Amino acid sequence: MTDTEPFQIPIDLGSLPKVFKKGIEIWYNFSFIPSSYIAASNFLSIYLAMIGLRAELRIAHDSISNIPNKVKYLNSIDGKDELFEQKKEFWIDLHSELKQSIQHHVEVLINLNILKNVTNLSFMLLYYMTMILIAAGVLIVIFNPVVDVFYVFAIDYTFRYVLECFVFCYTVSSLNATHFAIGEALVHQSWISKLRFSKQYGEQYRAVRAGILMELMESQRNLGINCGGMFELTLEKFTRIINTSYSLTMFLWTFRK
Repeated sequence: MTDTEPFQIPIDLGSLPKVFKKGIEIWYNFSFIPSSYIAASNFLSIYLAMIGLRAELRIAHDSISNIPNKVKYLNSIDGKDELFEQKKEFWIDLHSELKQSIQHHVEVLINLNILKNVTNLSFMLLYYMTMILIAAGVLIVIFNPVVDVFYVFAIDYTFRYVLECFVFCYTVSSLNATHFAIGEALVHQSWISKLRFSKQYGEQYRAVRAGILMELMESQRNLGINCGGMFELTLEKFTRIINTSYSLTMFLWTFRK
């Protein structure tokens, strides 16, 4: 790699003995490998965890959506109290299915809170490092258009951080959208408006209503995947980075002329 002009060692090693010079060249060549491996490992460890949680949220969404297909006699409710008295198993099945779906959703949110302890600081560093590297890349490309090792590194790191930031912003927005869809899937089910209170099954009725209300309230909140507790890392923030970088590029280009 050191024989390729853009990747040559940026200092002169001519005064060193041949053995030391060869050793430095070997170390320099292999120094590219761990940095790329560590960067890829950090990215994949967080990204795969977020993708797994998104899949679990989609399972929770499907579980809520399929409640009418799982609960026996659910479609037979026509708003008459007599039907509830005749079908006690309806309340048992409905409460069981709703409770199971809500519990799965809660477990996903608990695991997400654990992940947020890792991502809060990581995303804050990623956000500001992306802005810094874009600015540095623009400076190097505009004021030093010579293809050397610093030029290649500037392009590589800028592209890598921009791509990584976009992927995480998109994934966070996708997680929030999937989370909101759970509440939408529940509130638009027609059987909710057909539930009627009766003294005989008042306890079961209140339990079902409380479960529905809790699920709706929870699913309308943002997941709170933020940058150090300051702001959420969403596609809107990524757009802001790009706009800021464009403004900076135009500002620096005026000095170039």
